[in-house]
Amino acid sequence: MAPTQWRTKIKVSENMAPNMTFSVAYVKNNEWVFQNRGILVEQPRIQVSFKTDKEVYQPGETVKVQVQTQLGGKALAANVSVVWWMK
Repeated sequence: MAPTQWRTKIKVSENMAPNMTFSVAYVKNNEWVFQNRGILVEQPRIQVSFKTDKEVYQPGETVKVQVQTQLGGKALAANVSVVWWMK
């Protein structure tokens, strides 16, 4: 690195999501200069999967659906709303 370059490490925490701004202020030609850079912070997302007990149903049959939710590959309790419609 050159003498005019700096390196920094920023520990990212959940409260920085969904994004944060990194700002640098410096003096150039006797004037303050500010530069900002937006940094996207990934938000955890819940994976939802559905599994039915059969592929095809006949009119009047009851559909049984198993809903699973995971976060980072681990089971997670979640409140889920189910909506269905007919064509």
